[in-house]
Amino acid sequence: MNLTEKMLRLRHLHGYKQAHLADQLGIAQSTYSDLESGKTQPSLAIIEKLADFYGLCVGEFLSRSVNELVIQVVDKQKFVGGK
Repeated sequence: MNLTEKMLRLRHLHGYKQAHLADQLGIAQSTYSDLESGKTQPSLAIIEKLADFYGLCVGEFLSRSVNELVIQVVDKQKFVGGK
């Protein structure tokens, strides 16, 4: 499972627009689009910000499958009273 698919699935799971994630990461929406489409690779700083945004450590974000990440993120939301 590649990083671009993880980015796309997690964003869709939360119902976020690319512009929202770009704003949270401090980058342009076009840059986020390039990252999500695989045109460019994210820097370690962006990966760290993405992991933090979703409440994950970098190791979890990089090593887990998309399905494992979705389950983990949903479980964390239930625990803290989110969606």
